[in-house]
Amino acid sequence: MLRCQKDEGEITAAKRLVEQLYQRFHHFTDILVCDALYAKAPFINLVASFHIDLIIRIKDMRLHIVKDALGLFSKRKPDHVWTTQVKNQQIRIEAWEDHGMEMTNVQVGIRFVRFVEHIQIMRHGKVIKTETKETLLATTCQEEVKVESIWKMIHKRWNIENCLFHQLKTHCHMDHRFVDRFHAITACIYLQMVAFNLWQLYLFRYLLQYDQKKHPQVAVAERMRIECEMDLKIPPLLSR
Repeated sequence: MLRCQKDEGEITAAKRLVEQLYQRFHHFTDILVCDALYAKAPFINLVASFHIDLIIRIKDMRLHIVKDALGLFSKRKPDHVWTTQVKNQQIRIEAWEDHGMEMTNVQVGIRFVRFVEHIQIMRHGKVIKTETKETLLATTCQEEVKVESIWKMIHKRWNIENCLFHQLKTHCHMDHRFVDRFHAITACIYLQMVAFNLWQLYLFRYLLQYDQKKHPQVAVAERMRIECEMDLKIPPLLSR
C-alpha cells in the first residue's frame, strides 16, 4: 500500500505508485485506463517509458489536440459504426479515430478517439427514452487494439467506479478511517475487502435464486442483523 506524503497531489502519488509497481512486478499490466485528471504529459511519458499503454478520458476542450482532432472528424463520416445491447439499452455507437497526433510535451504519438453513443432505453419492447452521449479519449494503444475494445474498457472503468467504489463508500464505510496507524489502516481495508467479497459470493453464488430487485442488499443485510441479534423465529427471507 502506497504511503502518501504530506500535501502530495493525486498525480504525484500515482506516478510514485506506478514506479513502485514497475520496480516490484515489472510489466504489471498492458493498459492503464484513467480519468481526465491524468491527461498530463509527465504522467503519460512516465507510463509510456515502462512500455505500458494508456487510455485517458479527455474533458478539457481547450487542448490543441482536441481542437485539431474534432476539426478533422467534422469533415468525414464515422470510421466505425456498430450496435450493441446493454441491459435495457439499445446503443448505436459511432467512432472516429486518428493516429500519430501530437500532444504538448508528450514524447509518444497519441491516438485520439471520439465516440458518439445514440442510446434508446427500452421497456417491454418500446422506446421510453432516447439520449446521446459523446466521449473523447487519448490513448497510446496501437491499431491492434480495436476501437470496439477501447469502448468496452472505458465503460468497464466507469462501471467499477460507479458501482464498486460507490457501494464500498456508501454501504461499507470504506471512506471512514477507523484507525490511525498505517499498517492498521492497511489491515482494516483488507478486512473490508474480504468481507465485501464474501458477501457478494454469498448472495450471487451460494444463493441460487437471489433477486436483487426484489431484495436489495441493504435490506438483506439488515434482516440478517435483526435475526442474529434478536434470535426470533422469523421466516427466512431467502432460501438456497
